[in-house]
Amino acid sequence: MRHSFSGLSMYRSIHTCLHTCACAHTHIYACTAHILTHIKN
Repeated sequence: MRHSFSGLSMYRSIHTCLHTCACAHTHIYACTAHILTHIKN
């Protein structure tokens, strides 16, 4: 039971990390596009 729990805990940690990284990547991409737009203008 404990093994199953730690596996689930690890899965949640990885899932949270991937979700956070994806959000950060999207945010960085949006900021970069915004900056480039200002540079062009």
